[in-house]
Amino acid sequence: MKCHIIINSIFVLAAVPVCAFAAAKEAPSSGVAQKCYAVYETKNYAETMRVCTEAAQQKDAHASYILGQLYEKGQGVPQDLVAAAKWYQPAADAGYPPAQYRIAVGYAAGMGGFTKDEAKALEWLKRAAKNGDKRSQKYLAAGYEKGGVLGLVKDDVQARYWREQAEKNPN
Repeated sequence: MKCHIIINSIFVLAAVPVCAFAAAKEAPSSGVAQKCYAVYETKNYAETMRVCTEAAQQKDAHASYILGQLYEKGQGVPQDLVAAAKWYQPAADAGYPPAQYRIAVGYAAGMGGFTKDEAKALEWLKRAAKNGDKRSQKYLAAGYEKGGVLGLVKDDVQARYWREQAEKNPN
């Protein structure tokens, strides 16, 4: 499996492995989406593709996110960051925090068919953080502590707020 490492794309000294994130741990709600998640956990990626595509066509954000993971990691399909972004986007638009984080990374690094755009990266990172994505909360805390990252101005109050949010976050 090929991995891309984004160094300093989001925060100074932060190395973000683009291929290292597992599917979100919270279970999906619909029956077909639950099956999608269960099949993904078995690592039967051909069946995951079939079942999750059906769920994603029914607008299930979790299933769409899992399909993005398959393409990002090259699990059962050739690794394709553009295809991954295609599946992450509807999940992000539906408010699914892990997908919002992946979109932020795409904009921050200019990967997956995204043009590098720090303002859009920050917008998506904030959405993910507000929706409970712990990684995003930690990155915002670090960004506000340092300033100058993704256009953030050093702000100790915001840094403390996002650090506390991440510490309280059980995910």
